[in-house]
Amino acid sequence: MTGSPPSSYHASDGPAYERFLGRWTERLATAFADFARLPDDGDVLEVGCGTGSLAAEVARRRPQCRITGTDIAEPYVRYARKHRTSVNLGC
Repeated sequence: MTGSPPSSYHASDGPAYERFLGRWTERLATAFADFARLPDDGDVLEVGCGTGSLAAEVARRRPQCRITGTDIAEPYVRYARKHRTSVNLGC
C-alpha cells in the first residue's frame, strides 16, 4: 500500500483564495454558525479560519465575545486581518 502523493497546493494568495472559494465560505458561514449552536457567552477559537468568513460571522453575532481565528496559511491570515476587522486573527 502506498501513501498519497503530497499536495501540490500552496496557499500563497489570500485575494485569489477569496475570489475562488471565499464567495462560498461567506454564504456557508451563516448556515454553519446556525448549525454550531454556540452558547451566548465565552470566547471562540476557529482553527483553520482561511480568510475569516466564519470567524467574522460569529463576531457579528456575538460582539461581546472575543473571536480568534488562526490558520497555517499566512497569506490568508493577512487577507483576513485586512478585511475582517471584527476578528482577532493570528497564526
